[in-house]
Amino acid sequence: MKQTLIIILLSIPVILPAQSEAVDEFFAKYKGTEDVISLSIGRILIHMGSWFIQDPATKSIARKAKRVRLLVNEDKNMVDPEDVTWLVRNLNREHFEELMTVRSDGTYVQILGREDERYLRDLILLVDEEDEFALVTVRCKMTYDELESLMADIE
Repeated sequence: MKQTLIIILLSIPVILPAQSEAVDEFFAKYKGTEDVISLSIGRILIHMGSWFIQDPATKSIARKAKRVRLLVNEDKNMVDPEDVTWLVRNLNREHFEELMTVRSDGTYVQILGREDERYLRDLILLVDEEDEFALVTVRCKMTYDELESLMADIE
């Protein structure tokens, strides 16, 4: 009976408002492309996955996530640089703010966030390298202090 209930809960679609029209268009363009992995993880699976995280700050952040979407292209970057420029430009129009950018030896990493009165509601991590690309979006509710704590743990 428990297994059936778990299967039913996991099969309920996650219905959340769109994080970003630009991100949705970008995912739609590349998710069916060869060698691209596209994945969407809902709150229940994220919460269950947090049970296995040892670091308290990372566990806390994982429990605040409502939805995570991944678009990854390894071994050869098939994403058009003009599409990346278009995505960032449109995210800025959708009120995403640049939180961090790193450019080093052909690697471009950018973290963008969108907030309401008190919380970061959306985070986007963009990694663009010569031979791989990753776009990670997180629908969440976290403070800047919590994000800072997570960044400190990563370093």
